[in-house]
Amino acid sequence: MLILPESVYEERRRLLREHEAARLTDEAYYAQLLKLDPHDCVSLVGLANSLHDAGDDASAEKYYWRAVESNPCMSSPYLALGQMLHDKPESADLADGLTELGILKYARRDDAGDSISDLLLQVMGNASVPVPPEIMDGVRKLPRDEQVGVLAGILRRNRPSEQADVTERLRLLRLIEVLQTADQMDAAMVDTFLAEGPAIAPLLTGVLRAWAQEFLDEGENNETVLENALGLLGETGTANEISGLLEFVDLENEVASGASSWAVGRIMERLPEEAAKFFERAIPSLHWTQRLKIAELVIANDRFDPLNRLFPLLSEHVEALEQEDRDRYLPHLLFAMAANPQRGGLSAARAILRAKGNLISRTTRREAEEFLSLLDGIDRTPKEPPYAPTVYEICSGAAVWEPDEDEEMDDEIDDDFLPPPEPIRRRPTPGRNDPCWCNSGKKYKKCHLDSDERENRQPQGEGSFTPGARTEFVKLRQSIGQFLGQAVREREMRDALLEYFGDRAEALPEEEMGLTEWLIHDWIVPRLGRTVLEEFLRQRGGRLTAREREVATSWSRSFVALYEIQQMKPGVGAVLKEMVSGETFLVHDVSLSRSNAAKWDGLLTRVVPGERGLELAASGQMVPRPQIAALREWLADDRDEQGLAWPEYLKANWPRIRRQAAEIAEDWVEGLQLANSSGEQVLLSKATYEVLDAAKVVEALRRSAELTDDSREDEPQKRFIWLDEKKTVLGSLRMTDKELIFESNSRQRHERGESLLAGLVGGHVRHLRDEFTTQKEMKRRAKESPRTTEPSGSELPEDVRNEILAQIGEKFYVEWLDTSVPALGGLTPRQAAKTAKGRLQLEELLKSVENTEDRKRQRGEPHIEPARMRADLGLD
Repeated sequence: MLILPESVYEERRRLLREHEAARLTDEAYYAQLLKLDPHDCVSLVGLANSLHDAGDDASAEKYYWRAVESNPCMSSPYLALGQMLHDKPESADLADGLTELGILKYARRDDAGDSISDLLLQVMGNASVPVPPEIMDGVRKLPRDEQVGVLAGILRRNRPSEQADVTERLRLLRLIEVLQTADQMDAAMVDTFLAEGPAIAPLLTGVLRAWAQEFLDEGENNETVLENALGLLGETGTANEISGLLEFVDLENEVASGASSWAVGRIMERLPEEAAKFFERAIPSLHWTQRLKIAELVIANDRFDPLNRLFPLLSEHVEALEQEDRDRYLPHLLFAMAANPQRGGLSAARAILRAKGNLISRTTRREAEEFLSLLDGIDRTPKEPPYAPTVYEICSGAAVWEPDEDEEMDDEIDDDFLPPPEPIRRRPTPGRNDPCWCNSGKKYKKCHLDSDERENRQPQGEGSFTPGARTEFVKLRQSIGQFLGQAVREREMRDALLEYFGDRAEALPEEEMGLTEWLIHDWIVPRLGRTVLEEFLRQRGGRLTAREREVATSWSRSFVALYEIQQMKPGVGAVLKEMVSGETFLVHDVSLSRSNAAKWDGLLTRVVPGERGLELAASGQMVPRPQIAALREWLADDRDEQGLAWPEYLKANWPRIRRQAAEIAEDWVEGLQLANSSGEQVLLSKATYEVLDAAKVVEALRRSAELTDDSREDEPQKRFIWLDEKKTVLGSLRMTDKELIFESNSRQRHERGESLLAGLVGGHVRHLRDEFTTQKEMKRRAKESPRTTEPSGSELPEDVRNEILAQIGEKFYVEWLDTSVPALGGLTPRQAAKTAKGRLQLEELLKSVENTEDRKRQRGEPHIEPARMRADLGLD
């Protein structure tokens, strides 16, 4: 435990009274204190001093070293251990090294005062090579902060060459001294720490303990030391360090909460299995705010916990929380699940609410139910994870920590679409040691001094756009967002909404970002005759830097276009091809690379320059592969009618284009006719029978050559698969002692299956009912409740299903190359590949195949590799 509860301090005060009253000996007093906190540095030093006074130097040395490791920032264990070791000639080098570290730390204490000179005189007199008195007299006339550096240097120069084992023993402790004194750490120094790996993690944890228990002296930049320690711990720590880090994630201090959350997330990325096991053990004992932080980090890392074991566990052991905490915790956990299909989705959230709803108040439960109902039927795509700095940015002071969203959870559940916050007002340039103009609480020299000086050095109008820091244009975007609210009048805004939505002048939550983007970039304000962004540049362009003006001007000229996804680059973005110009380029957008978009899908979006290079704007609209051709044809015809150039047309017609894309998608779904592998129209069919004699039914089903027993030992029900001679699945059966259910996907298979069952078990079952789900009903359900990746209870076991799908895919691959395909004019793919026209047709056809298989791959389903087809067909 790094942050001690008040109960520990109260017990310490009680023990102190007992000790002062002579009811506890020194040894008993320190022993009791160490039971409260085994890492209590003061008690460890006190016990070591007692043992040393009693002549037990071997035990004393162990406790001194424990004190150093528990709190490597405190001077007393170094000085006491160094002084004790000076009496042992064989330990002279180690004693000098410890003493040097001790005096450096002691000198930074605000209470050192004039006693620093006396201390230095004492320790220097004990050095291996004592400093002459005349030099000491001269040094003592220097200011206190200069005395320390001069004497430490004398101590290093005067003593003999340090033994290699001593250097090794003190290496990590000297790195901690660098950490305590470095204002900013360059990449080389960071790499020096990282090279130590897990070995330095306990000492970094000791730095966190020193900060938490207020052992870092006021003379130090405490937040910088804390921030750097947290950053380095994220890169070197193991799952063992997560427990301590979680104590910081819900603190009001933004540096502590932000950097510790980053560190936990980084350990999760580096050591996912170990971190998951730690969470599984620790969750029951964690505070609710820490549990929510885990949920947030799991959502942000879609590769962590792929089996989704943690989210259900986060809903357990809620009974141990106070009523008020339960009312705050459980709804927010459910909202997180509901908005993230890969973490359970809406159905899982509702299931937990049903199971745990009695643990929260009626009002809270009602509000949670109402909120979940709002999500019903809405595709809740996970947000792009917040920007995470690198350890190098953290240790250089470049990281910006935002306030924890959990602090405002009671006020707003989702504030993504609120007006941008008031931009920070720049004050006159402060002095180096004055508070920074950005209100960060840091001194100007440690905050914006360097960036301001770089900006002032940059010639106006210089150069072209190059990628920079992720936060470079945050203030620019905020200023533009604020200007939108100031420049547009209420009546103009109502007219704009009618233009954007047609007859529906009200935005759904998921449309807000796209609306705001259009209002800023494309909509011509009638009163002004120009866009909001053009007016912003006209009025305020002179206040921007050359780089900001260049980027804002590029944004003002941008437009939404139709792109084809050529390649997905996980964790980076995607390679896009503009469908009109044919231009291909990489766009940096992590959320796109982690979305359900697949290769060869279409994307209506805006590509703009940003901090990382070319980026996607805040919103976009997916166009599934089968709908691209219809949309392209409509776009071409509509542009021809208007007689505009493509950029001008796209910029002026985005509201119409987005509505047309939605109509094409709806028409495509309505016109879609599904067929099974036999060419029969899909009709989900279900026959239910009452079982009269279970034993005889099972025996008869097992004797049938057309049925395969697929029952599991761990399930009470029996399962059978109905296969034809080509091993095609025609239907499935599930049976309990009282009920037999037969399911298939067409009316023809339903009738054949019922005939089969009548011949096998007709005398041992009684038909109860038939149920059918038409394709129209299937489409309605799919629209209202988007499909999840979790199988329903009526589906085949996953391993069996995957094996069958793999076999079907392989069979398709082998047979398709020599099958007549209508899209190829009746030719087989091998025949089409022999002509130029056929190869063009094949390219489009293979894109559709690749698109389908890429979606299967993303879902973790068996899939074929279209590259094999291309190779067999001789296509590049």
